[in-house]
Amino acid sequence: MTAMTSFGWGLAWTSVTIALFLLPLLPALAELRRRRDIGPIPIDGADSGQTAYRLEALASQLPDLASLGQAGSWLQNDTYVVPSGVHIPSVRTLLAVHMERGAAADMLVSEETLVMEQGAQVRHLVHAESIVSNGPVALHGRASASSLLVLAAGSRTFRTAAPCIVTAPLRAAPEATQADALPTPLTLVPERHTGDLLIEAGEVRFADLVVGGNLVLGEGARVVGHIKAHGSIDLAEGASAQGALFAGGHIRCRGGNRVQGPISAAWRVELGSGTRAGSPSVPCSVSGWEVELGPSVAVFGAIASVGGCHVSEAV
Repeated sequence: MTAMTSFGWGLAWTSVTIALFLLPLLPALAELRRRRDIGPIPIDGADSGQTAYRLEALASQLPDLASLGQAGSWLQNDTYVVPSGVHIPSVRTLLAVHMERGAAADMLVSEETLVMEQGAQVRHLVHAESIVSNGPVALHGRASASSLLVLAAGSRTFRTAAPCIVTAPLRAAPEATQADALPTPLTLVPERHTGDLLIEAGEVRFADLVVGGNLVLGEGARVVGHIKAHGSIDLAEGASAQGALFAGGHIRCRGGNRVQGPISAAWRVELGSGTRAGSPSVPCSVSGWEVELGPSVAVFGAIASVGGCHVSEAV
C-alpha cells in the first residue's frame, strides 16, 4: 500500500467518523438555519387556569349530541335518555342527559343535569350543571359539576371537582350546623414532636403541629391549626381539625369528623361516615394514592387520586 493510498483511507475514515458524529445534529443545524421557532410561544391571555374555562374551550370543539343519527329518538321532555348498553362518542349538549344502566360515553359536556343509572360510565371527561348517580357508576379521567356531584355507594372516580361532592344517602349539600370559620393562618413557629403524638379525647389544641411519627386525635379532640405528620394521622369519631392535614403515610377519619383545610396523604385517605371536608366559604382538596369515601360524606372542593376514589357501602 502506497503512502498516497494510506492517506486516502485515513481521510475516508476520518470523514465517515465526522459524518457519524454530525448526523444526530442535523435537525438542530437545520432549525438553526431556518429559524422557524424565532417567534414567541402563543399564550391564551384569557386562560385563567380554571376548569370552567378549559371546559368552555373544549366544549366548542365537540359535536352536538343532536348530530348523532339516533339521538332524536332519545329526546324526552328536554332530556336525552341514552338507552342501556349504548356507547356515545365525545359530545356536548345544552339539555339534560339521563344515562340508563350500562350506557357509556367517551366525553360528555352538558349545561343541565346528568343522571347516571347503575353501571353507566364516562371514560375520559364529564361536566354538567350537576351529576347524580342512582347506583354504582364509573367516572374515569376528570369529572366536574357546576353545583353538585352525588356519588352512590360502589361508585369509582379518579379526579372530581364541584362546589360540593356528596355520597349517598345524601342527595344535596348538607346544611351548615355552625357558622363557617375563616381560613386558619400559618404560625411562624409550629409545635414540633419528634415521635408519635396522642391528643386525648375532648382536648383542644391551638397550634400548628409537626409530628415526626404518627398522630392520633381522640374522640371529640380538636386542633385549631395545621397538621403535618411524617407518619399517619388518625382522627377518632367526632375529632376535628381547623386546618390542613398532611401525612407521609395514611389519613383516616373514622366518622363524624370535620376538617377545614386540604387533606393530603402519600398513600391512602379514608373519610368515614358523616365526615365534612371544607365548607362553602372555605373549599378544600382531598388527595392521595387511594381515596375511600364512606356514606354521607361531603367534600366542598376537589378529590384527586392515582389509584382511584371508591365510595364504600354503609356498614
